[in-house]
Amino acid sequence: MNYTLQCSESKNHLRISVDGTWPAENTEKIISEMHELWAKHQKPYLLIDIRNMKDKPSVLSDYKDAARFAKNKFYMVHRIAVMDNHNRKEANDFFETTAYNRGLRIRFFYADDHQAIDWLNQGENAG
Repeated sequence: MNYTLQCSESKNHLRISVDGTWPAENTEKIISEMHELWAKHQKPYLLIDIRNMKDKPSVLSDYKDAARFAKNKFYMVHRIAVMDNHNRKEANDFFETTAYNRGLRIRFFYADDHQAIDWLNQGENAG
């Protein structure tokens, strides 16, 4: 394995930080392990930080990963915010659209954690 997951929780969200590289053979396992962490904590909101991931997934990989998120029932999470580096924005826009089409409420952020956490907290007021 050439990645690590770190988990911390706050009042209403779980934060999972992923460090490592993006080889396709790890992606399914990473997504599965993130789901296990979420299922253990059962928080309504999830913040995933992938800023320390190296390389860039392909478009095909993004498409498959969105399907993997849906397969792992991430649609049960009320909102998912993902922190990433701006140089992957184009690929992330595609992933976000593909994930949304699969019933996932996911959004990417590039500035700092505060913007992502604010968006997660808006879910509490959305009804």
